Parts: sequence; structure tokens; C-alpha cells
Amino acid sequence: MKRPSTVVSTARYTVDAAARALELLSAFSFREPRMSLAELAARTGIPRATAFRLLSTLEQSGFVAKVHGEYQPGIKCFVLGNIVAGGLDLRETAHPHLIALRDSTRETTQIAILDHWQVVYLERILSPEAVGFMRSRAGAILPAYCTGLGKTLLAYRPEAEVEAWAAKQKFPALTPHTITSAKRLLKELRIIR
Repeated sequence: MKRPSTVVSTARYTVDAAARALELLSAFSFREPRMSLAELAARTGIPRATAFRLLSTLEQSGFVAKVHGEYQPGIKCFVLGNIVAGGLDLRETAHPHLIALRDSTRETTQIAILDHWQVVYLERILSPEAVGFMRSRAGAILPAYCTGLGKTLLAYRPEAEVEAWAAKQKFPALTPHTITSAKRLLKELRIIR
């Protein structure tokens, strides 16, 4: 006789509408802070009519705002983001060290975490020297494979885990120097390690 599993599947507790609404919110980025209904539906794979109803609900609740026919994260996202930022002990602990490192190197310093294979920047202290355009800033989320900090974070994850993830990914170029293949990325991670 087979014993019943004691592991409870979290999928059975997922509310599909809530998951889809969160997927719509997660589609926004610093590179694309505003998107049309059609763009959001295409990006998420959510049918347009469903996306419209979800966005309407999010808009009524203040989690998205509609500006000139396009959607963007609303003020409630800002409020929640600040609550999260205020509770990040890592950011607070790292701040004086980032300043000391910036002062000793005269370079921009930053701290980030790896979340779902993306780099989430928690803090950035700018160099006293002139710096060109940087995509990273506190709150920015970038693919880990195309940033120095992201590659460092990937290099110290279990290698088998990174290899399994990389084998399923496409690596679009964001700059002329972006690594665009799993093989090249894994080689660079070994060098970093």
C-alpha cells in the first residue's frame, strides 16, 4: 500500500487571478515603465480581455495608473516598495561599507541580491568621478547574465543549478558586449569563481 504524501502542493493554494495580476505588475521594468494593454498582454501571454479586467482592478486599487492610454505602476507599488526597502537589514548594514569602498576606490559601489535569476539592486553609491550612463540603481532589476554584479552572484550559486537554468534560457544582447550563449556565460562564471 502506498503511503499518502505529507508534502502539500503550494500550487493548489494559488489563486489564478491573483497570480496573473502579479504577472502583469512584474512585466514593468526601468526600461519599460509604461506599456499599452496590447504590450502587456503579449508580454505575459494573458488574453487581452482578461488583462484588461485585471488592469482595471489594479487601477481601481492604485497599483497601476493609466497615463495617455498606457499603464504604469501606481502609487501603491511605490508605498509597498518603500516598506520593503525600509525593512532590508542588508541594505542598511552594507551602506557604510559601500561608502568606505567608494571612497577608497573612487568607483561607484553597489549591492544587490539575486532573485529569480535577476539582479535586484538594493543600493548604489555614486563615484565622485564622472560616470557614464548606468542602468543599475536602487530598485532596478536586470537580467543577471548581462551585468558584472549579476555574473558574480551567478558564479557563487551551485554550478549544476546555474547550468540547468542557463540551458533553458535565451540571452538577448543588451549591449555589444553582452554574453549571448549559455556556453560563454558558464565559461565566464568559472573564470569569476
